[in-house]
Amino acid sequence: MKHTGLILVLTLPLIGVSGGGAHQGASAVTQLVAPAQLQDEPHPPTPSPRAGRGSLRGFSISGKSLNHASTAQRPLLLAKIVCPEKGPCREVGRSGSTGINITSPCGGAILKVSELKLSWSAVPDAKSYSVRVERSKQQLWEQIVENRTEIPFPAGELTLEPDKDYELIVESDNRKSGSVRFRLLAEAKAQQVRAEAGEIAANAKLSAEEKALKLAEVYRENDLFTEAIETLAGAVKNGSRSVPVHLMLGDLYLNVKLPILAEDTYQQALTLATSDPEAQAEAQVGLGWASVELKNWERAISSLQAAYAIYERLKKPDAPHAAQFLGQVYERSGNRDEAIAWYQKAKAGYEAFGDKPRQENVEEMLRNLSR
Repeated sequence: MKHTGLILVLTLPLIGVSGGGAHQGASAVTQLVAPAQLQDEPHPPTPSPRAGRGSLRGFSISGKSLNHASTAQRPLLLAKIVCPEKGPCREVGRSGSTGINITSPCGGAILKVSELKLSWSAVPDAKSYSVRVERSKQQLWEQIVENRTEIPFPAGELTLEPDKDYELIVESDNRKSGSVRFRLLAEAKAQQVRAEAGEIAANAKLSAEEKALKLAEVYRENDLFTEAIETLAGAVKNGSRSVPVHLMLGDLYLNVKLPILAEDTYQQALTLATSDPEAQAEAQVGLGWASVELKNWERAISSLQAAYAIYERLKKPDAPHAAQFLGQVYERSGNRDEAIAWYQKAKAGYEAFGDKPRQENVEEMLRNLSR
């Protein structure tokens, strides 16, 4: 499955993520099911670069795309608001989780299985988990895991065919579940990725954090979200105080529908960005996104208003995007008057920056609210 990213459109938010748990205890009952004739599901299209301000790349949830600005210093920042010319700024698709969030693999492709961990969020009062891998709804492997939320991938028991879709499903003994689709990257593409990664690692002109960012970018461009997250999370674990590292990691967590992890990472970015107001604004937008996914409307509004104030003070074209997003949040939370007020601010901002298509888009939103 080609994993797509995030867009800035607001509909119903995702459910939250349960807290983590200690990885300890023992596992039991392993079952390997021989594969029969399996049907593969088509892969959605890979997000591709789009023209526009800066270096723009498309992200989506539910197959829709988002353009966001990216610079050499801050690659792949989803927290840079860019609303589409038509339609709302953000749409949130439905989560595949009803209480358990898969944290590895994260969806999309994986580079190799030899070091892959299967991990998930802990469920309160759960004592065991059924962990299984399916392909086209047919079970290939299952293991019952007791008192743990992480196990090694069963490389000796389950062989993955490259570029075929698989699904990891985790169910707790108290009826919570979560799932994620993933695939093994085709060998030709994997060799290309390894070659690019080797060039980055051998570049003596790059700092460790610059290497981590560039490597994560290579991984993300190839749908290797698990490896991208592991790379940046590793940098943070090793003491990185880089704002771009934290912002990009937060973006990736949002990309794979892990808003609690995104929220924590954006908060760290905000704390670190003491002398960079634009980075502060980007972190606030990220916090707003994560809060929407977690249905925390008050926090979403507070964060987005803070971002808007910074962008407005800096006279950045991101200000009307933030205003439009705020209008959507207020509209979804049932506050029509505030929604209208923020849409009007967005309209005025787009008009001031000469952005006629987005101005007309917001005018249509205002007309819809007046009906």
